[in-house]
Amino acid sequence: MNSMFTDRVRRVVQLAHQEAKRLGHKYVGTEHLLLGLIKGGDGIAVTVLLNLNLNLEQLTQMVEDAVPPSGGAMVMGNNPFTAK
Repeated sequence: MNSMFTDRVRRVVQLAHQEAKRLGHKYVGTEHLLLGLIKGGDGIAVTVLLNLNLNLEQLTQMVEDAVPPSGGAMVMGNNPFTAK
């Protein structure tokens, strides 16, 4: 990944790719980035979510319910990001 990103950003993007694969999606969208941020467990984004009194487990479940697994075979390799 591009060296202009911090280690934390690279880690979140890596986690987002893993979440997309886990859900059987062939793309990485904002929902996967949010799950990557949550899965990362720390950082400003998680602090903001917690300061908003959001339950991260419930938020994760809501995202997964909104974009259910597509089923079928697990995607291998890196998924492309959505265009928007």
